[in-house]
Amino acid sequence: MVSSATEQIEKSHVSISKLFLIRHACQSTRFPLLCESSLAQPSLLPPKPTTVQIIQSAISVSKDHLKKGQDMVAEVTDSVPTAHVNHTTLILICLEILAYSDHRMESASHALTQGKVKDARAWMSAALAYQKGSWGNIKRINDTMSIAHVMTSLEELTRLSSNALSMMVAYDNNGEDTLSWTPPKTERDGFYEDRPDVAYSDHRMESASHALTQGKVKDARAWMSAALAYQKGSWGALKRINDTMSIAHVMTSLDELTRLSSNALSMMVAYDNNGEDTLSWTPPKTERDGFYEDRPGQKSELRFEGGVPTNLKVDITVCKDHIECYKTVQAAVDAAPENAASHFVIKIRSGVYRETVRIAIEKKNLVFWGEGIGKTIITGSLNVHQPGITTFSSATVGVLGDGFMARDLTVENTAGSEADQAVAFRSDSDMSVIENCEFIGNQDTLSANSLRQFYRNCSIQGNVDFIFGTAASVFQDCLLLVAPRTSNPEEGDNNAITAQGRTDPAESTGFVFHHCVIIGTEEYMKIYNKNPQVHKNYLGRPWKEYSRTVFIDCNIEKLISPEGWTTWSGDTGLKTLFYGEFRNIGGGSDFSKRVPWSTQIPPQFVHAYSVENFIQGDQWIPKSQ
Repeated sequence: MVSSATEQIEKSHVSISKLFLIRHACQSTRFPLLCESSLAQPSLLPPKPTTVQIIQSAISVSKDHLKKGQDMVAEVTDSVPTAHVNHTTLILICLEILAYSDHRMESASHALTQGKVKDARAWMSAALAYQKGSWGNIKRINDTMSIAHVMTSLEELTRLSSNALSMMVAYDNNGEDTLSWTPPKTERDGFYEDRPDVAYSDHRMESASHALTQGKVKDARAWMSAALAYQKGSWGALKRINDTMSIAHVMTSLDELTRLSSNALSMMVAYDNNGEDTLSWTPPKTERDGFYEDRPGQKSELRFEGGVPTNLKVDITVCKDHIECYKTVQAAVDAAPENAASHFVIKIRSGVYRETVRIAIEKKNLVFWGEGIGKTIITGSLNVHQPGITTFSSATVGVLGDGFMARDLTVENTAGSEADQAVAFRSDSDMSVIENCEFIGNQDTLSANSLRQFYRNCSIQGNVDFIFGTAASVFQDCLLLVAPRTSNPEEGDNNAITAQGRTDPAESTGFVFHHCVIIGTEEYMKIYNKNPQVHKNYLGRPWKEYSRTVFIDCNIEKLISPEGWTTWSGDTGLKTLFYGEFRNIGGGSDFSKRVPWSTQIPPQFVHAYSVENFIQGDQWIPKSQ
């Protein structure tokens, strides 16, 4: 009897201890009550869990909810009338990006086990963005109770994923000390993160979970961010067709999914920043809270000397005028091996290739090597005014496989300035490197959709939001060209160069422009100079609540309006975004008349936006030969 009582007391102490750890870990999330209830299942965690196990459990809960959301969305497909082609398309897109989210969460979990916290954060950020995108798509068809139910579920999913990501951030910045974990902070909080050391949502969450077990917290954060992005993208797709009870049911599930994923991501952030001390874990903070992920004394150079290697061996060739080569780029992609461990190089000879190219997630480490800008041209004209075409599917070249590289070619979408969204290049490839390439379009030219991307010596041309997405991307030595927008450009126009879509403060995403030139095309500048007063051009506008974009050491020409930045809709994001500038020159760089919600980056924190720190590029971008 005494022994039994003692065992009971010990079990009680273990249970209390576990709940204590969970509570402190969950304080780092945006949805702490949901976090605690979702992790309270007795069989989910061992009696004395480590912080990594807590974060992985948060990811696991998100993944379970994701499966539920996928099933609900699939059921909705049968209830949509066959005449509603666009509704069916949105549902299929929702299912596709939820699969991306799953893939990225899986990657984030794996990264954590390897100690790759930054990778875990990147992948979980993508997972969360995908979840929110899915929610948004569902919302577009939300005119039935079934759709509303799905939206609620998806919203719950994004919250769970957000929590997991917040934990990653806290762990990344504070280690094991959960007592020091707090909700994610951003630059608006005065926090600059500068730490140079350390169906896809499902795939990315799985990756994030594995990364955590390997100690790869940065990888886990990257992949969980991607998973959350995919989930939100799926929610967005279903929202557009929410006209049935089934769709409402799916949206409820997706809403739950995004909350769960958000929680997992928040935990990753807390773990990344504070380690095992869960008492120090807090909800994610941003630069707007004065929080920069910075480690004094560990500064990396802003300029990064790396890109696509020039000494790679060509594996297959695409050409127009020889027998022994592939005639289309897509045929060459299809012939490439799946999950290649090393670079597989496709040489694309000079010529105009009129086709839509898709690189599947299994096609890893592909390299497109052209013969020069304006010589090797891949061109298409898909746009959202065509039946069944969305912004995502309009891309002339769309990449999902990780490790993609491209150099010395042009990708364009010729749909025209009146066609609205028409993407030239879209990338969901983690650790992708693009060098000496040209992207030509109008609205939404380049979709840096998710994960970590590096662009060097590239030219990007367009007008409305022509660089957009939820990725963590660095653009170095690039030329940003504003093109005429309307058939009567002399009447005036309003253009925003960027529209970054970070939806959660724990997401390790944003756009960094370093040593770039911002100017108009020769045609546009002639029009602009005739009557500058009727032309308004801005560095960016907040597509989503936590939009983050910075310009460092750039030449900003006079066509950029003195305000610098513009709004998306009313005051959306103005209290949470982070738009930063540092040491820019040119006629449009004067900061004295900038909007009050933009920021001059403190000099001591500018290195938070180095290639090494922001996208961990020193670990995967080949160094210059």
